[in-house]
Amino acid sequence: MKIELPPWLDGPRRLLEQAFAGPRPPHALLLRAAEGLGAERLGTWIAARVLCQAGEARPCGRCRACVAVERDTHPDLISLSPLEDSKQIRIDEIRDLIADFGLKSHQGGYKVAIIHPAETLNMSAANALLKTLEEPPQNTLLVLVTHRRARLPATIVSRCQQLAIAAPTPAAARAWLERELPRSDSATALRFARGAPLRAAELMALGFADLDREMTDAMTELARAALDVPAVADRWTRSGKADLPMRLLWLETWVTETIISGMTGGKSARPGAETGLPAAVETLKIRAQYGVLDRLRQMKITSLTSLNLTMAIESLLLDLGTALASASAAQRKQGGRK
Repeated sequence: MKIELPPWLDGPRRLLEQAFAGPRPPHALLLRAAEGLGAERLGTWIAARVLCQAGEARPCGRCRACVAVERDTHPDLISLSPLEDSKQIRIDEIRDLIADFGLKSHQGGYKVAIIHPAETLNMSAANALLKTLEEPPQNTLLVLVTHRRARLPATIVSRCQQLAIAAPTPAAARAWLERELPRSDSATALRFARGAPLRAAELMALGFADLDREMTDAMTELARAALDVPAVADRWTRSGKADLPMRLLWLETWVTETIISGMTGGKSARPGAETGLPAAVETLKIRAQYGVLDRLRQMKITSLTSLNLTMAIESLLLDLGTALASASAAQRKQGGRK
């Protein structure tokens, strides 16, 4: 089965074809892209391109090597990501990779390693990788995928050939989504996915449209001081690991859009704009909003392991409700002066 790449990866793919067809193919690549743009998929395509056994038109998608790459069972392909109980790629995993690179390949060709996301390399692991980046063994290729290049050490970045992957235009992203998932609210999903079509498709497949409506109603009630915050926090906590990250993403986007709207003085496309959410949302104090936003982002990191998660969500919603009430009071006061 041939590895399919979405249309916005055609340009990067052509650049890679030229690079591998040249006299000095790269030994270390750094793919830079926002989450949901398919950099990981492009990394898999690169591995198939290098390991393919066909004479031309590589990757062919039919040979044993291509099939094994697609299934992540190729003996000369190492895929390295943080283990389930860790948020980091540790030095022992890099040492194992280096040791494997020092052995002969099983199929007499290249050895390939894909590290994703590369920014999860801890400092010891990154330092251990430097020697291999500087003096790579013959017929080896390192593919690093990063969503946050600023978190990578400059020493790692400088030793890789970089390839930036841009997001498609909104129109192109919507067109692709509507082909892949017809009769879905692609515009809403794309907004919450920050314009990344693959991430938007994941959200839509997880039932994000229903969650969007539920969250919009909850924020409308919160703004009117009519939300049963303890009950909602308890329900969100017990809703499951797949559900809660989407709720936190929704809230992060919602608060971010109100900040942008407040700073620009323009209308926000925020959720709730068409459901009677008080106009005072547009005048929320920027400092209060940033405080909520910082807590949301921290919760996204710790939410699935925190023992006091219900209390943390309840506190967050209460603070957001207080900020909404304060903004409403300020608006009423300002209206009374007129």
